[in-house]
Amino acid sequence: MFWLVRVYALMPAVINLGLSLARYRMCADKYPFDGESIYQLYDNIAKADFTIPDHFSQRLKTLIKGLSVCLLTIACSLFHSSCS
Repeated sequence: MFWLVRVYALMPAVINLGLSLARYRMCADKYPFDGESIYQLYDNIAKADFTIPDHFSQRLKTLIKGLSVCLLTIACSLFHSSCS
């Protein structure tokens, strides 16, 4: 039951990051994270394993790097990945 409380507590942040991922998709024409399976996808999110396209402005690159830190924190909180 404790995990459910954590999920609801993080829900606004998850929704906001989902919108940010949608914005990334609109700018880059691809999602920042991918995986052959859901587990590999979670690992890639936990590792922040993505590249920022060169054609992005410096301001957009800075924003995306900041969002990736937030996403990593949420992924670690929800899934207890091997985050370091």
